[in-house]
Amino acid sequence: MKIGKLFVFLALACGAALVFSCKGKDAGAGAAAKTTLLWLYEGTDANNEATLRRNLIDVVNGRAADYEITLRIDPNYDQNVRTSMLAGAGPDLVQTAGPSYVQEMVREGYLLPLDDYAKKYGWDKTVFPMMQQLGSVDGRLYSLPKTYESMVLFYNKTLFEKNGWQLPKTWAEFDALCAKIKAAGIIPIVAGNASWKPTNEHYVGIFFNHLAGPENIKAALEGKKPWTDKVFVDAITELRRFFNEYFTKDYFSLVQDDSIAILAAGEAAMFPSGTWNFQNIGAFFEAEGQDWDWAPIPSGPGVPYPLYEMAIGATLSINAKSVKPDAVAELLNTLFSDKEVIVNMNADWPGEWCLPVNSISSSDFGGRIDPRYARSIEMIADAVSEGNYGYTTWTFWPEKTNQYLWEAIENVVLGQITPAEYLKNLDDLFQIDLKDGKVPKLP
Repeated sequence: MKIGKLFVFLALACGAALVFSCKGKDAGAGAAAKTTLLWLYEGTDANNEATLRRNLIDVVNGRAADYEITLRIDPNYDQNVRTSMLAGAGPDLVQTAGPSYVQEMVREGYLLPLDDYAKKYGWDKTVFPMMQQLGSVDGRLYSLPKTYESMVLFYNKTLFEKNGWQLPKTWAEFDALCAKIKAAGIIPIVAGNASWKPTNEHYVGIFFNHLAGPENIKAALEGKKPWTDKVFVDAITELRRFFNEYFTKDYFSLVQDDSIAILAAGEAAMFPSGTWNFQNIGAFFEAEGQDWDWAPIPSGPGVPYPLYEMAIGATLSINAKSVKPDAVAELLNTLFSDKEVIVNMNADWPGEWCLPVNSISSSDFGGRIDPRYARSIEMIADAVSEGNYGYTTWTFWPEKTNQYLWEAIENVVLGQITPAEYLKNLDDLFQIDLKDGKVPKLP
């Protein structure tokens, strides 16, 4: 969803095309050349990149006889993957931001079915059934989740203890706490979307799930209830009020790390965000000498607590035009079955590699991960197994409808359109996607 520049697209498309059509240099006299295969990865910092190379890429390449995986970091990967594939090229390992993007690529013929590999390697037995369903289109498996994730409420524990604030469980308690924090001259909720505009969908999803409730969302996604229903209008109306009363005033100029830094400094009390931020939050608080923790997001009347929205943070697929799809499948199998790889990735990069497999238990980690992160994995898994889960927009909404959802909500917050107008436009787009069969099937 990020917009890449034209010259980036052209360079990538040409480069990727070359990757598919040529071999690497000989490793030595008489040695067979290795085929170079590309994984275009989302933007990350140097430390995380080194973690990925050390714990996965180097492991795979060390075992490979006739190929080599090349990792390329690209902050605009989501846009550039699509445009390079439109040009007839693209990376061998295709990463997307969620199942709704996979659907579009499948219908355009860009991705290879994974069913045979799933049977060969046993993914059909180890990957959570719900995640297999979300990665399937028309009954065939096309993607595996790089991580599953949810939205939680990060908070400054030092600040809470100093002021005697109690964690809220109900939406009424949440509202009252925000008012109390604001009266104390502290920002109740910090967040920002400057580096990633689709951040907006995180908050639409929170208000949909925790106020309208997952049952109403499920009915709407199945075409049994319009998005113009009063429960959704009320949720978006409440979102507008919260943004204007309790969210940081510079939401549109803050990036994610700025938000965490403000939280860690004690200038803000809470940060509703995804479990992927377990990888970032600790260093900021350590630098400030303060403590942090997390809690489930409060729920409104009639909505279960705790409730965790389920999401696939990124998907992994095989390009239908890859010259060595079996090699890409070997990489995927290493990631999804090698316990040492899984443990190392979670220990060194928490929150980003929470693989939905039943072959790993807490004992496999041997105390190598932060207990707060370990608690989140356990609590979210328990809630989902009990059916207390909601629906994130980037996983369960069709792509075009979801793009309007996160783009146009800014107009609601700024008072340019009403919640009812916003939802009418959203419903109009959704009905088209529903008619065209583009709404992901609910598990």
